[in-house]
Amino acid sequence: MSDEGVFLGYSSVGKAYRIFNKRILVVEESTHVVFDESDKLSESKIEEDEIEAIQGVETKTIGERVEPQEDFPREWRYSSSHPKELILGDPSEGVRTRHRLRKEVSHSAFISMIEPMSIDQALGDEF
Repeated sequence: MSDEGVFLGYSSVGKAYRIFNKRILVVEESTHVVFDESDKLSESKIEEDEIEAIQGVETKTIGERVEPQEDFPREWRYSSSHPKELILGDPSEGVRTRHRLRKEVSHSAFISMIEPMSIDQALGDEF
């Protein structure tokens, strides 16, 4: 099954690209992409007799019946490995990773209003 996505761009530090998956609302990053740049079409030459035989074949199209796909409400979209009752916080906010938390800490001001009197007080401080 393939999903529709939006190409976001190439990674500036590696051989990867990012795509936003519209169905599951997640940014996916491909890694270690290998492109097949061989020219296999020029290697196999088709003879003119084969082309004439192919052109002489009559094609018939059968009406394809496509069932409309229902878009389920966002609250129904949960992976089987992540049941709704095990998700902490609001699922629409996305995943909070350690890297994102590290960024928040790096933007915090490390100015203490009170000087800790002991090592326990210093370690007990939130940031």
